[in-house]
Amino acid sequence: MLYLGIVFAYTVGTIIIGHVAKKDFPYWNITFLPLLVGLADVYITPYFRRYSLLRWCRWLISREPYISGEYVLGSVLMAFGLSLGVYGGFVMDCIFTMCDYLDINCLTVKKKKQVTSKQDGQLKKEF
Repeated sequence: MLYLGIVFAYTVGTIIIGHVAKKDFPYWNITFLPLLVGLADVYITPYFRRYSLLRWCRWLISREPYISGEYVLGSVLMAFGLSLGVYGGFVMDCIFTMCDYLDINCLTVKKKKQVTSKQDGQLKKEF
């Protein structure tokens, strides 16, 4: 569920940024890829196993399910890591872009620049 939450958060963020920047509607993004691969795996794997002689031998010996749990857990964790990395990069890019545009620091107080000028042999600090 965390994977899908991050995917939808990233999708909403790209829709908002696309609307503000007046770009085309983002119909597809990279975080949908693990979802589509998992969907294809669920629907294609039984088709190929149905017509395989090896499948019938395994079924007679061990009655193994189509998809084992350890592979599913690994693919879900990999999809979660990918989506977390993509969304984290998106958030950092948005924060840095806004901070650069507004000339502010994020979560810190920006120090004033000290300009020194030499006038009549004395250093004068201007704030």
